[in-house]
This record gives sequence, structure tokens and C-alpha cells, in this order.
Amino acid sequence: MKTAIGGPDVVQPTGAYSAGVRAGDFIYVAGQGPLDPATGEIVGADIEAQTRKTLENVRAVLRAAGAEMDACVSVTVHLADIGEFERFNLVYETFFADPKPARITVASGLEGIRVEIGAVAYSPMRRAEQETPGVLARLGVRPLVNAMGSYTKYGGQLLAPEALQAMNEAAACSLDLLDLQRKAGAYIARRLGVEAAFVSSGAAGGLFVAMAACLAGTDVERIERLPRTDGPNECIVLRAHREYYHQGLRAAGATVIEVGGEDGASLDELRRALNDRTAALVYYASHERKGRIALEDFVACARALGERLGRRIPVIVDSAAEIPPVENLTLPLQRGADLNVVSGGKQLRGPQGSGLVLGLRGLIEACIANGSPNDAIGRPCKVTKEEIAGLVAALDRFLALDHAAEWRSWEARCARIERALAGVPGLRARAGQVGEEEHFRPILPCVRIAWDREACAKSPEAAWAELTHGDPAVLLRLAGDALVYSPQVLPESQDEIVIAQVRSVLRQP
Repeated sequence: MKTAIGGPDVVQPTGAYSAGVRAGDFIYVAGQGPLDPATGEIVGADIEAQTRKTLENVRAVLRAAGAEMDACVSVTVHLADIGEFERFNLVYETFFADPKPARITVASGLEGIRVEIGAVAYSPMRRAEQETPGVLARLGVRPLVNAMGSYTKYGGQLLAPEALQAMNEAAACSLDLLDLQRKAGAYIARRLGVEAAFVSSGAAGGLFVAMAACLAGTDVERIERLPRTDGPNECIVLRAHREYYHQGLRAAGATVIEVGGEDGASLDELRRALNDRTAALVYYASHERKGRIALEDFVACARALGERLGRRIPVIVDSAAEIPPVENLTLPLQRGADLNVVSGGKQLRGPQGSGLVLGLRGLIEACIANGSPNDAIGRPCKVTKEEIAGLVAALDRFLALDHAAEWRSWEARCARIERALAGVPGLRARAGQVGEEEHFRPILPCVRIAWDREACAKSPEAAWAELTHGDPAVLLRLAGDALVYSPQVLPESQDEIVIAQVRSVLRQP
């Protein structure tokens, strides 16, 4: 398998080629010139200065592939003026130790520059890289270049090294899982400044167990009867918030009552749906604008019903993908909700199968009672000791991050993608923020890629399919008449792969 090489220190290709390609143990460096990687401007006027900058650019490609100049086995040099060979050679020899690579030097009709250099290097990949990893190779599963985002279908976020280390620590011992769950929850609650916390099996599992907690509380008999209920069992949601996660609410024993229409609901419609059968209200934070009822007003309706009935009507908020910003971990609680459910496998970069339920102590106790490893309806939503430990470590890492710097790095990468695709005829790449023109959150840096059908007749669906089934396979989000690049999951070293594959697919008729 071949992999394109690139990075911030590598000169961006100006045509249909890669700056470098790794194919197994060999690295092929495309012809490099004396250009500044940041500006694309020529550096130096004489042969000495241009040779030095050109070889620095060759070295940048090699380093991006994990190699150095001494890995070169063959070099090809093009000189605009062969009469400058001796002066060129004095600089060239300072970049290579003995034994120096084989070399071909030819006089060429270069325009604007005095020297161009390409190279072939031999740099054995680490065994782990060759197997990539062994179990995936044995199964015939291809890794994906994920410029789409942290979607569960494609494995969510990349696990943080700190989380993996914590999981390995937990994997090496036996322990009391309930003791770990309670102590992890107490630690997380202190870190976030909330009453209590529960580690769930993803956000969907968190919604399921939270609904069970609202239906049965900590009453053993009611817990054992779920999903059958003999008390209030209606769960109120806005139809505009409709998601397939409703199935989990029903599976817990709730009867889901949808309010309003696809374009939202009024407060009067919401109030009319509330009655003495209401057990809880569920609110999807990502669809707040679409639902047309603010969370504060949603909560106020639940509180008014609770006062009339003499019992608290919990409000559960699904904030699965609402991180970043970091404030969204607790913001729904500050806005009045009783529980906030967050994915652990998205921007927290914890285990993909983990999640967090944050909120009132009594409801969190009920989540524990209705969850695994207890003999309850939540037993199938098992959370392992490795996942609990991994999520705690991932949260610590996330809270310590410089989120402003991370955001700036995403914007810088989007700007580079925009510039790199600017030269493709008929293609329009625009850096912006995903979600800014849609009815969902979070809003994150992205690049929207569209094209004129006169230049490329492929539909967005056809281009998406071709990219997804390419070699390497590249994932972009399909959004109407465009494809969307998002950097949040993608390692920066793979940006060049995305650029090369998009150029290749959209240059074709």
C-alpha cells in the first residue's frame, strides 16, 4: 500500500502529484525546488542558496515520513546551468555522509529556478507499522482516512494515549466494578463541579439507563419489572428532535410522546402534552434551534408540572456530540436540566464504548441501580473496568488541553486544505464552520468542497463513493451538493492524502 507524504514543513504540490510517497520500506521524493513551504516563493538568487533550500525541502519530505537524508539511495538532480555544477556540488556534499547516494545530474531547461532535486530513500517501516496492525491485516480490514468526523459508524475519535495507558493498567488486575464505578463517578463529579456522575456504555447507553432510572428509581421491585411499568411512563420529546435513540427510551419501558411538528413546537403544544403520566422529558441539544423551544423554557414546563403533581419531573439532555466547547459538559445542568448525557468516544477521546451521565445525585444513584453489573434492565449496557479507567484519564487530558490552540490548529489546517485545492479547475473549496448553515451543533472548523458540473460531471454521491472505496479510502461528509472536510479526527500527517485523493477524483470527468 502506498501512502502520500506531507505536512506543514513540506512544500505543497502544485499539480497532480504528491510531494512524496511511501511504498513499503521505500520513500519516493518528488522533484523539490528552492521554495518556501509557507509562501511558495523562491528562496535565494544564486545556485548555493537555491541548492541549500532545495535540499532542506527534500529533507522535510523525508522527515515527514520518519526518515533522514542518510536513508537516500538515489538522487536525481536537474540544473538550469550545468556550468554551476561545481558550486552546486560544494553545498550538496554537506547534506550527505558517506556512503553517499547514487546520483544522476542532468542539465534541464528549468524556468524560474536554478535547481530541482528528487530522491529515493530506503527506510524500513517498524514492524508494527508493516502489520498496521496485525489483526486488521489478518481480517482484511482497511484503515480509513477519516476527514469526516467522530461518527460511531467509523469508530469515533482516535483513542488518546493517556486513555490507552489507563485501560492497560485496569486490564492487568481484578477489582470490584461497582466500587470503581462509584469512585470514578465521585472523582469526575469533583473535577466538573457537578453533584454526581455515572460512566455509561456510550451516550446511547447513558440515555437508556437514565430513562430506566426515571421510571424505576432505586426501588428493587420496580427495577425488576422493567420494561413493564405500573406508574408514570410517558417520555416527552419534540418531534423536531426525533432521533433513532428513541428506541432506547422505549426499550427501557417508556412510551415516547412526540410534540409539535418537523419544524418545531410551541410552548402551548408542550404544556398540553404534559400530564400525570409524564415520567421525564428528553431534549436533544444538537437540535435546539430546530425545535424552537429553548432548553430553559423546556425545563420551566417540567418544573411547573412537577409543582402541580408534587413530584420532580426530570429533564434529560442528550449532549452526545456537543463537545467542544468544554463548557458544554455542564452547561445544560446550569440551564436547569437534571441530567446531561455526553459521549466519551468523540472529542473527549476516551473509549468509543463509553459515555457520561452527569447531574443530580438521586438520579445518578438510580442509574447505578439500573445499570451493569447489577441484575437490572441495564445489565446489557456493560461498561468494563478498562473503559471506566480510560474515560477518567481521557477526561483529565481533555480538561488540561489548550482548547483555543487546538481550535486555531484546526482552522490553520482548513486554510491549508482550501489553498491546496484552489488550483483544481471548477472546484470551490471554502473554509468555514460545519453547522453554521444547518440546524445542528456543534459548530466546528471545516472546508466545504463543491464543484462545477461542467468541469467534473460526477455527483457528490458518486465522488463520495469513489473516495470511500479508493486506495487509500478517504471519508468526507456528504452534505447536499458538497463534500465537507473536518480535521477533528484526522491526524495532520494524513491531510496530504485527502488533498491528493480529492484532486484525483475531481480532476476526472
